[in-house]
Amino acid sequence: MGVATGFVALAFGCASPEPPPSPAPASYSPPPIYSPADDPQPHYTILVESSPPGARIEFNDAFVGMTPCRIRVPGGVGRKFSSGKILGHDFKALPLPSGGSTQIKRFDAGSDIPEHLFFDMRLSYR
Repeated sequence: MGVATGFVALAFGCASPEPPPSPAPASYSPPPIYSPADDPQPHYTILVESSPPGARIEFNDAFVGMTPCRIRVPGGVGRKFSSGKILGHDFKALPLPSGGSTQIKRFDAGSDIPEHLFFDMRLSYR
C-alpha cells in the first residue's frame, strides 16, 4: 500500500502553490530608448502618403506611423541608404480594413533615399 501511495504523489505532483517570482536585481536598468538625435549618422525625412489615407506604415519591420506621415530614416552622405542592412531597407504599407493588399517598397544599400513615397491601397494583388 505504501508503494501505491508514493506513486500517486509522484504522478500528480505536490499540491503546494508555486513560489512568487523573485524581484529584479537592484542593478537592473531597462535598455535605453533609441532616439535619432543620439545617432551620429545623418537622417533624412520622407513624406509617406496613401490613397485612401490611414494605412499603417512600417520601416524595416518597425511601426513608424499612419499615412499621411513624415518619417526620419538613417542614411549616408548624398541622401543614400547606408549599407547597414544586407537585404535592403523595406517600407511596408499594411492594408486598410476596407481591403487591399500589403505593399512593400525595398531600397538596396546605396540607393537614393526618396523624398516622397506613395502607396495606392486600392490595389489588390492575388
